[in-house]
Amino acid sequence: MNKVNGISESLLISFFITGLKKHLRRELQFHRPATLMEAFAMARAYEARFEDTPAMGKPGSRGPHNQPSSLTNPTQPINNQTNRPNPILHNSSNNTASSLPPLLPTPHSNLPVRNISSAEHRDRRSKGLCFKCDEKWNPSHRCRNRVLLLMGEDEDDPPPESDDNTTDDVSGDISSLHSLSSQLQSRSLRVSGLYKQQNFTILIDSGSTHNFVKPALVERLGLPIRPCPRFKVATGCGTFLVCQFCCHSVPLILQDINFEVDLYVLDIEGPDVVLGFPWLQSLGKVAHDYSALTMEFMWQGTPVTLVGDASLASQSVSLHQLQALVHTSNVASIFTITTSIQEPDLLPESSITFPSNLPVPVTDLLQRFRTVFATPTKLPPHRTVDHRIHLVEGSKPVNVRPYRYPQFQKSEMEKLIREMLDQGIIVPSHSPFSSPVLLVRKKDGTWRFCVDYRALNSVTIKDKFPIPTIDELLDELGGARIFTKLDLRAGYHQIRVYPRDTYKTAFRTHEGHFEFLVMPFGLTNAPSTFQATMNQLFSQYLRRSGQARSHGKMADTSNGQTT
Repeated sequence: MNKVNGISESLLISFFITGLKKHLRRELQFHRPATLMEAFAMARAYEARFEDTPAMGKPGSRGPHNQPSSLTNPTQPINNQTNRPNPILHNSSNNTASSLPPLLPTPHSNLPVRNISSAEHRDRRSKGLCFKCDEKWNPSHRCRNRVLLLMGEDEDDPPPESDDNTTDDVSGDISSLHSLSSQLQSRSLRVSGLYKQQNFTILIDSGSTHNFVKPALVERLGLPIRPCPRFKVATGCGTFLVCQFCCHSVPLILQDINFEVDLYVLDIEGPDVVLGFPWLQSLGKVAHDYSALTMEFMWQGTPVTLVGDASLASQSVSLHQLQALVHTSNVASIFTITTSIQEPDLLPESSITFPSNLPVPVTDLLQRFRTVFATPTKLPPHRTVDHRIHLVEGSKPVNVRPYRYPQFQKSEMEKLIREMLDQGIIVPSHSPFSSPVLLVRKKDGTWRFCVDYRALNSVTIKDKFPIPTIDELLDELGGARIFTKLDLRAGYHQIRVYPRDTYKTAFRTHEGHFEFLVMPFGLTNAPSTFQATMNQLFSQYLRRSGQARSHGKMADTSNGQTT
């Protein structure tokens, strides 16, 4: 049961009681132990009592019609005590009988006891037989031999779950055990211990308030346990463990030196035993050298030097070793450690923020060029490649009737128009061209401002600039191990429209007539213009550590560096 995870303690107690012998199972179901350790101790105590009493030692030696043994003598009076004191459990056969509460009594009767199961009950009813004897039953039937008949289910009812709502004060600390901080782990020392020729791991921790032992080691070594006042122990990961049993005067051997310590039973992970402040306090003056993993003190007039075992300390493992450990069920818990960098207050709090889980070099680079990610407040500069709109010879100005849109979209359209006017990417127009406008809802619930340029595209001369295909890009990625993708914000708005062609981008809304000064979405040659600009800007990186296509740039590298 020590290897089972995710099961409540009450269910483990039920499993344990179900697997006991019948006479032990009956006693534990009657007393209802609150914890698993209490069930272990109670089972040992009752087993020792049955072995010490010859008349009780062989349950099941009587038949169902014979007189019960002295263990459950029906002539004993029934003790209807509602509030029974908790038994004080010891592992000594001398005082077990005196410290245990009275065993389960049976009803007061001199009649022979006969058990009948539910199946036998149904069978007798179908055959018309008496439940108490083998004769036919009728309303005037009287049994010749009177018996005490016990009827019940085939299996014993499971004990109800204990309602343990008591609140314990936190009076113990073992924070260095489950802590991920090296500052806490640096004050501990790991050595090997010995008890009756059996080895186990010991953690010497100056930050632990008590001496602790794992329940699994208690079972393996057969240590005697006794109940103690309940208290909570705080761990380094912020959780709390409850301790209510202890082992007194346990003889331990540490590097050929004998010690006797009191150990508190606690469900810890990692080392088998933790020797804390009480044990260190009993040693007197102690000199620690954590760099050499040594500990020097005087013990019974003799200088003693304990040397820590470096192989028992925390070690780094590879991914394959970790996967192998997980499959062997030897991993108590797994944590993911990330470095959180506090961003300096370079810009106001309303400015853009970056994720906290980025690598430190990437975060430093983003902070260094933080202004690049701010919302644009002015037009981009003219580049060598501005978007041109070449119309078919003899074509007339495009003028499409505006679309009708719902009333609730008018306020959203007015808002988007004001934002674009503030950014300077559109201006009022007197162009003979006009294209209709519509709003398209995004996945996040906001609206996208779209202009239907299909009529304009039909009279525009198409560019033949080569757009790279996905297959060509994949061929260039051979040998790369790290891939990054840069998704430009409003990438088309980074390119200006040729000044003599801005009037062709005009559109009309219920608020007026406007035209774009930057390249809008929806134009037929916009992808070619954008690709030509990307190729020009990243010409020295193409086919080396980057590929540029459409709205973004993808960098691939074999060493994690791009220049």
